Amino acid sequence: MEFYIPKYFKLFEVLSEVDYKHFKNKGWLSWKYFNPKLLKAMDFIREYTGEKIFINNWKFGGNLNWCGLRTKNCDMDNYKSRHFFGCAMDLHVLGYDSSEKYDKLRNKLLELPVFLELINEIEFGINWLHIGIGNHEKVEKYYL
Repeated sequence: MEFYIPKYFKLFEVLSEVDYKHFKNKGWLSWKYFNPKLLKAMDFIREYTGEKIFINNWKFGGNLNWCGLRTKNCDMDNYKSRHFFGCAMDLHVLGYDSSEKYDKLRNKLLELPVFLELINEIEFGINWLHIGIGNHEKVEKYYL
């Protein structure tokens, strides 16, 4: 498996505040905890949409802290989540405020073969873009 560092996302965006304090001094090695296909998909979505996309926003005073990697520090039921294994992200598009806008984007992405080579899990009916990688061949759509 190849190593990849995203072009459009910084480490503090994919880690919680508490985990960033631990990982920030490890430099590029911190990215080894993420599936490279997931990181490539994040960059692809950013380039495809041309929109400002963010994951966690705690560094700028926001309330999003666990939309990237979820570690033992997370009090959510993270052991069942691909987030715990560095194989899922919740992306937020600036200006998107409804699940309908996100569902439109999801449907467009699912029509793109290059996207389908990277991601095989996607959630519908939520106000963010959840993407993930699982150990299965076809794309699984989840409706929340």
